[in-house]
Amino acid sequence: MRAKRIDWLAILVALTAVAPSSRSFAQYCAYVGSDNTRYMSVIDTASRTVTAAIPLPGTGHTVAITPNGRTAYVANDQNIFVIDTSSGTLTRTLFFGGDVAASPDGQHLYVVSPQGTLSQITTATNEVTAVVPYPIGRFDQSFHALSFSPMGDLVYALVNALPAHPPHPPADVAVVNAKSNLIVYTVALPRTSGFDVSTTAIAVNPSGADAYVTDFYSTDVSIIDTAAYGLSGNVVSLPGNDIDDVVFTPNGQRAYMIDDAHTVYAVDTARRSVLATITLGEGDQTDGGHMAVTPDGDFVYATGFVAGAVFVIDTSTNTLATTIQLEKGLEGIAIATLPKGCVGPPPPPTSTPTPTATPTPGTCVGDCDGSGDVQINEIITCVNIALGSEPLSTCTACDENGDGQVEINEIITAVKNALNGCP
Repeated sequence: MRAKRIDWLAILVALTAVAPSSRSFAQYCAYVGSDNTRYMSVIDTASRTVTAAIPLPGTGHTVAITPNGRTAYVANDQNIFVIDTSSGTLTRTLFFGGDVAASPDGQHLYVVSPQGTLSQITTATNEVTAVVPYPIGRFDQSFHALSFSPMGDLVYALVNALPAHPPHPPADVAVVNAKSNLIVYTVALPRTSGFDVSTTAIAVNPSGADAYVTDFYSTDVSIIDTAAYGLSGNVVSLPGNDIDDVVFTPNGQRAYMIDDAHTVYAVDTARRSVLATITLGEGDQTDGGHMAVTPDGDFVYATGFVAGAVFVIDTSTNTLATTIQLEKGLEGIAIATLPKGCVGPPPPPTSTPTPTATPTPGTCVGDCDGSGDVQINEIITCVNIALGSEPLSTCTACDENGDGQVEINEIITAVKNALNGCP
């Protein structure tokens, strides 16, 4: 074996660059509800595999996790199931249901019932502590979607009003003081249909400057100026309509919206323009969906009801990174950093049909060019792949176990091969 000069400084810099805080090693867990099964799937976003399936007494339509990651709530129209994430077990069943959302401080859970009422639950006791009254002077109102200001002092709720006969009044956004649980002001939204109230989702930008409201029938997304207490006069025009959900990245620079077919739109919030159109599958595979963003903002996870899959979108490239197959009927999703990892009872065998690439027998880890030894530039390539700045196709020899990702232990193996020679 010929002697080689190893640039230890370059290796040290490379290994430091791929420390566990990088996007490839962030440990987040996604909780996914289903309308078709009596368990909630838990996905480890680092490995992108289903690691647990928590049994439930019923199905789960919407999911919320407290910011500290200790408690997850999954709800249907009749019940809310309370999950201890440290053990992955059901601790309590609340005998009322609806759509759930956790406040930014984790002290309260807000619930929109199937009848359209809005209630506040104190998470310390899991008891209802307040019911928000409807706007004065309106009738047949129905709350149906929620978002919070970044500080959690305000709750933004969509309000539909459906009188018995036309003309149908437009929907409102009711802004609720989270301390008094009273509506402090409302914003009237533009009418887009003479047949039905069509607003579907609302999300407040993490900057707190504005809120986006999506409309099932319109290609325009309304923008609320939160400081001016009204519509900003600007809209985001999308290529399609039938929008079901909207989320922001944590820095507020991007918004993602999913339509009722199979498309996600990435929006530049500064320019209020569409950056990319991301197709999730062939044909009508998603049939609407819910979305959640990883806390680092690197990936958006979207559920597909018909496809029975979770679609993972890379926000750095605005492309579909991978598809995690589960079962038909997927609904709500929430992602958080969980203190004890993505734990719970193991999933059913059919939940994880995950064929993975098989590494080539005899491949020397890190030997990108097949020369029989590993050079420092090849180690740096492995690091770049782990960081996501280069595709795996650049050097498949970095992926020792063939799981489609390059981990820190694989980089260390490549360094050893550089020092000691290929086996």
